[in-house]
Amino acid sequence: MLRNKRIIFILLTLLLLTLNVLFVALEWRRTNLQLKDSLAVEGRTLQAALDVTLETTFHNMLQLATVIAEDQRVQQLFQAGKHAVAQEGGGAGGPRAAAARQQLLQLVLPMWQRQMRDYGARQLHFQLGPGALSFLRVHQPDKFGDRMDQVRHTIVDVNRDHKPRSGFETGRIYSGLRGVVPVWSSGDEKQREFLGALEVGTSFDPVLKTLDNRTGRGAAVLLNRDQVDQNMWQEFIKRNMLGGAADAPDSCYIEASSRPEVIRLLRSPSFKNSYRGAHNTYVLHDSGQTFAITRFPLFNYKGLRDGHPDPVGSILLWSDITSRYTAHRNDHLFIIIYAIGSFLLFELLLIMLFRFSCRQLQKTIDEQTAKLTELAEKNTTILHSAGDGIIGLDQQGCMTFANRAAEQLTGWSIEEMSGRNIHDLFCHLNAAGERTASDDCLILRCCRTGGSADISGELFRRKDGSSFPVEYRVTQYQHEVHGAVLVFRDITERQALERKVRWMAYHDSLTGLLNRTAFDEKLTWLQALARREQQQIALLYIDLDGFKSVNDRHGHDAGDQVLYITASRLLDTLREVDLLARIGGDEFIAALLVEEGNGAVAEGVAQRMLDSMQEPFSINNQQLELGVSIGIAHHDPHGSETIEQTRLRADQALYQAKQLGKHRYVVQSNDPSQQ
Repeated sequence: MLRNKRIIFILLTLLLLTLNVLFVALEWRRTNLQLKDSLAVEGRTLQAALDVTLETTFHNMLQLATVIAEDQRVQQLFQAGKHAVAQEGGGAGGPRAAAARQQLLQLVLPMWQRQMRDYGARQLHFQLGPGALSFLRVHQPDKFGDRMDQVRHTIVDVNRDHKPRSGFETGRIYSGLRGVVPVWSSGDEKQREFLGALEVGTSFDPVLKTLDNRTGRGAAVLLNRDQVDQNMWQEFIKRNMLGGAADAPDSCYIEASSRPEVIRLLRSPSFKNSYRGAHNTYVLHDSGQTFAITRFPLFNYKGLRDGHPDPVGSILLWSDITSRYTAHRNDHLFIIIYAIGSFLLFELLLIMLFRFSCRQLQKTIDEQTAKLTELAEKNTTILHSAGDGIIGLDQQGCMTFANRAAEQLTGWSIEEMSGRNIHDLFCHLNAAGERTASDDCLILRCCRTGGSADISGELFRRKDGSSFPVEYRVTQYQHEVHGAVLVFRDITERQALERKVRWMAYHDSLTGLLNRTAFDEKLTWLQALARREQQQIALLYIDLDGFKSVNDRHGHDAGDQVLYITASRLLDTLREVDLLARIGGDEFIAALLVEEGNGAVAEGVAQRMLDSMQEPFSINNQQLELGVSIGIAHHDPHGSETIEQTRLRADQALYQAKQLGKHRYVVQSNDPSQQ
């Protein structure tokens, strides 16, 4: 007995030691995660602050470009230069083009110098279309006549559709933040001539300095070497770039930086070079200092425009957190000291408790022995009275006992189940009804290796060969692994009820179509898909013409038949990706995914709906003729209009269709001048 007591004491001591070690490990992990999460939140906040600063910069560049582009003297000289280039063979042009270029340079040079001084502008560039033909670089007037169609996509797009653009691009001479506006000749609306594009650009330097001053974090822009080498003239690369981390695995050019220590960080052995284009925040240790590093991708205008951007570089943000990290490490030391003190205190209490328990142990054993016999008898009664099936298993998964509910559920008697392997007998089917191997059986696994499992939906096979879905829990015997207890119940009726409730919650009980709740949820999904695929959503409000007279003359049963047939016909006109719901008595709504600007798709569907309703309804041996009125409105998920506003326009279009004579469709434009 004394030897057993000593073993118990040693085991409890080891348990306390294990718990203390576990506590230290968990606290260590928690504080590390807390620091990591805190730095990650700060990194996201810094990225958001940078985005706001960039948006402000793009707006300023567009404003500066607009001021110059609207100067009539600039328009006249640019127009003369454009005509001269066209008459002198294109490209750089000839003497007339050179004269116009020189006059334009003398006119805009003072403007550009003021913009450089007041707003940090770095580039002023006139370009001709189509595409991007350089006419005058005010910042580099000896470089002109070159085409940049494959480099300057902002220019190409402005020269194509005459709409302002802004974004980041790498050019021949500079990489930077650019605002591009169209330039028109002076005159009234009908006589104006489109001349070309005017670009004002700046570098990342003022943006990074602003961010550094506001947040106290260093910031740098890193460009991929292939991006720079492919686009910039070699003679300007060394002049405009701060240099690259030549010994870094992801070697890059430093476009701009608010602090020179960026090169030291890039060349640090602790710098993570496995950057794969995603937002990442981590801790870097270098020369006795600790830095919080945040890095996220940089996209150019073309990548964002095409909707499938590949990073052309990255933004690097950092701050010195040496003191903060030192405090973090001191917290770890305190946790260790606290754990050691707690262990010693609990060990002392354990010794005192152990001495007291030894005196009570024998008395308790005697009392409990008497109770065990009584408890065993009660457990047997409870076991056979339970409504759930209960089966005992040995370490090999063979049955050692079963209650009467297990007999009733499986069809096997207790004698037939005794000594049989449960997996071979009836628990070898998964939820799909497929046979599983014994190595994959969770019940056998718990019997052999311990643990527990709660499973719902697998199938048990009855003695007669039929199967039924079950919910079961298998739990190993306490203290040592030598088998398990299986408790299971038949959930056939519950599954049927759950399926029925789920269906009724999202479908119209009469037509089987989506109800309003389900339609709204799926419309949110359709909006996300439209944004991702650069498409629009067409909403069709549909209302039966003359439906009230059907109910009044033929009764509500006839009306229900009409609604059911109408839903079937409307559904046949749609694709699988389209949505159709019944939202009222005789009101339906459809949502279609269509290409931007292709209104013919929705109108084609509406016409098919009208055609499908031409066939009379055969109700109670009577032929009923009904039509539908349809209102159509298009929703641009990238626009300012909400989906609820689009719904209102579709409803207004439906009202117009009713007013115009019914059995027709009306398209409601989101342009007020076309309504």
